[in-house]
Amino acid sequence: MNCVHMKPVASFVFSLILFLGLFFASTACSFSKASRSRKEQQRMEVKTRKAEEKAYQQKVKAHQDRQADNTRAMMKQSKKKNKKMMKHFRKKTY
Repeated sequence: MNCVHMKPVASFVFSLILFLGLFFASTACSFSKASRSRKEQQRMEVKTRKAEEKAYQQKVKAHQDRQADNTRAMMKQSKKKNKKMMKHFRKKTY
């Protein structure tokens, strides 16, 4: 049996395994970079949403502060009535 023919086959298999290993390692790194950028984008969206909500609440408060006293009292009463009416529709889901 001649072992001369085994060396090229063994080196080919070894190089193929090495190539495939490097290929899969590089694709795994690109997936982690994509997920990292996606997470960063989600964090930025949350920050933006919070800032928008804060600005909206400030505008609502400024609007309420500009109203006359009797209008504020009326808004407070309507808010309470709305809460009572909507209580029936809000059911806890377990």
